[in-house]
Amino acid sequence: MDAVVILCTENTADRRTILLQAARAGLMDGTYVFFLPEHLPPPNVQTPWVTGDELDEEVKAAFTYVFQITVSELAGADVQAFRDLVSVKMAEAPWYYNYTLLNGIKGSDYSPFLHDVVYLYLLVLHEAVAEGADHRNGTLMFNKAKGKSFRGVTGTVQVDNNGDREPDYWVWDLQPGEQKFSVALEARLTTTDDQKIHVIKDIVWGTSNGRPPPDVPGCGFFQELCRPEGGLGLDIIITVSVLAVAVIIVAVVIAVVILRRSNLERELQQRLWVIPYDDITFSKARLLGSISTISISTNASSQKLETAGIGEGQIFSTIGHYKGNTVAIRKIEYPVNVSTMSRQDMLELKAMKDLRHENVNAFIGLCLDDRFPCWLTLYCSKGSLQDIIGNEDIKLEWMFKMSLITDLVNGLCYINSSLLRYHGNLKSSNCVVDNRWVLKVTDFGMKHLRRPSDKINAEYQLLQGLFWTAPEVLRSKVTMDPAQLQKADVYSFGIIMYEILERSQPYDTDRRTPKEIIQNLMVPRKPIFRPETEKNQQNQYETCGNGESAVVLMKSCWDEAPESRPTFSCIKHSLLTLNKGRKLNIVDNMILMLEKYANNLEEIIEQRTSDLVEERKKSDKLLYRMLPVSIAEKLKRGSKVEAEIFESVTVYFSDIVGFTDLAARSTPIQVVDLLNDLYTMFDLNISHHNVYKVETIGDAYMVVSGLPDRNGNCHASEIANMALDLLESIGNFKVGHCPDYKMKLRIGLHTGSCAAGVVGKTMPRYCLFGDTVNMASRMESNGEALKIHMSAVTASFLQELNSYIISLRGEIEIKGKGRQTTYWLCARNKHH
Repeated sequence: MDAVVILCTENTADRRTILLQAARAGLMDGTYVFFLPEHLPPPNVQTPWVTGDELDEEVKAAFTYVFQITVSELAGADVQAFRDLVSVKMAEAPWYYNYTLLNGIKGSDYSPFLHDVVYLYLLVLHEAVAEGADHRNGTLMFNKAKGKSFRGVTGTVQVDNNGDREPDYWVWDLQPGEQKFSVALEARLTTTDDQKIHVIKDIVWGTSNGRPPPDVPGCGFFQELCRPEGGLGLDIIITVSVLAVAVIIVAVVIAVVILRRSNLERELQQRLWVIPYDDITFSKARLLGSISTISISTNASSQKLETAGIGEGQIFSTIGHYKGNTVAIRKIEYPVNVSTMSRQDMLELKAMKDLRHENVNAFIGLCLDDRFPCWLTLYCSKGSLQDIIGNEDIKLEWMFKMSLITDLVNGLCYINSSLLRYHGNLKSSNCVVDNRWVLKVTDFGMKHLRRPSDKINAEYQLLQGLFWTAPEVLRSKVTMDPAQLQKADVYSFGIIMYEILERSQPYDTDRRTPKEIIQNLMVPRKPIFRPETEKNQQNQYETCGNGESAVVLMKSCWDEAPESRPTFSCIKHSLLTLNKGRKLNIVDNMILMLEKYANNLEEIIEQRTSDLVEERKKSDKLLYRMLPVSIAEKLKRGSKVEAEIFESVTVYFSDIVGFTDLAARSTPIQVVDLLNDLYTMFDLNISHHNVYKVETIGDAYMVVSGLPDRNGNCHASEIANMALDLLESIGNFKVGHCPDYKMKLRIGLHTGSCAAGVVGKTMPRYCLFGDTVNMASRMESNGEALKIHMSAVTASFLQELNSYIISLRGEIEIKGKGRQTTYWLCARNKHH
């Protein structure tokens, strides 16, 4: 008897002991084959028997009947290099954790997985930010991660539609005579082709017949498949038992049928499809689209509802909210009474409510309130298929078109297999597209509630809405059975397929009126009257190899004989052949489009980033004009700017002599222009010195050196040089509206300590406080025109430098200070 044993244990010592005991018990003779599953390959995956004791060779012989299964690519040099790099990087900034590096400890076995998880999150985050989506929405981020694929440290990372990773596996084998395990098979779950198992090397099975062991032993695991002698009595017992079980099963089935019927009746009585009017929140926004001309009203009695109407070929429908869902709301034109509704109608409404498929738009329910009877379906933000086809800004490439067609077929297959059996009103305006570009079929069921309103629909619009209706339905005056209506849906699908492939309306209404088109459809003729395909077919499909096959499928769908049209199951199979076996979806198409336009997107991002940097520079430049750079940087970081004492700074004050008289002879605008020109010249001058302009008030100009950035004892010389430059430049200044007027500047300097800090929050200013400021102001007010008046303290600082010509003014009376000895700063010493 041959059998497979799967040994599940994480302890390598236990595994080694079990296999050794199995060999000693005679199980390593080909009777059993052992599998050792390991999610992470151990470091000794190639030589798991080696421990350095005398049993290594005996255990190695046992391992020849063992297969190891691990995640692929986790035992390679790249993973080992990454784990080594983890310890190195942890020792660097900002972690500075060097314990693992100093002790020769590699990164965790799970560190490569953590890297790939973070990388996946960053991919999804980048996509969400690029789209302007809310990256804090966990559900949104989870859905975006589905279907993602990239090359990570742990190999190819493929996330399925459930959000789970689809890993690839290696099967390790040790053949007799070999010295270590090696990969024999590779199971690639993430591959797109049909081959899932790749054979790396041939396997020599150690079983008794040299073939893989069977799934079940010949007599079963408990000899239950082999009849013992005298087993007739056992057969009778088995037969009676089977009959008893059959009776029980029949009873259970009957009970289930009765229970289901009871549940059905209870659900019909509950009328889950009825929606109270007060539970609907009507939005002021209107949905632009051409969903259905037969269910739109031009008036509404409720003040909560915005008027909907028809404008230039487009239909406006109301949007609302119901239980957290955004819904499209359309009015029911004909009164409906729930109490008189037939059982068949209630069964149909229940079936519509129960439909759940990715390509079928959810029917929310009916509101039958007299204030506004309406029909609610789930809102799809991209509008109808008809809108998308008519929007030239949306590029529909071949894969995009085939994705839409495939979605449509999947939705119709589901409806045909449901209790509804058919759609009955299929057209491109009844196919909507959600924000993920998934097509959904809508407006199915309860056809008598969707009858057109005679009040708002003209004959032209009614006939135009019949372009998708099968000829036999146009001719028929009796109710058709579901099988016939399914064939009519196939015809409608063919017309929609034409719209998608040709990207045009099915018929040219400029050449024929809708009435003429319908009359041509109703009359059997040869050749049959259908949308024209020959004139555009060559140009439309010359770039795609399956275009001709798609046209053949399309024409078979609108065959005049309904029995000659294919079923939706056959159409689905044909589409699979057209797509070369690939299951196309819009995500694949979007990925290709992203790759195609990646370079252009990078250029746009680079340009916008450059624009953002320039705007930030402008903002910073403006801020630095209002506040010192060091103070502005603190405020930008959100740090609090504390007031500070500066032991030694030099303050400059200046005033324009005779400014009051000049202002009296000037207009306000002229005064503003004068001060602007003057201070522009001053600002340009002081930019060459290590000083900070505190403020200007009228014609007063205040500058300081030594704060907010301390500069030792250089502050006096910086202010002195600046004052001399300003005094020289004022002689060349011309007043725009008084060219002959000579500007005269009076300057005062003083050195001492002061306090400085930011005052205010709305318009913060960096202000100086202290007696030094007052003394500098006194030096200016007691000075003379075109002279630099300074205190004895400032003069002593400058005299130490021996770089300036200074003259003694003598003692003068200073308000609040008494008699003070002051000096004149005349010029720089040319010998220094």
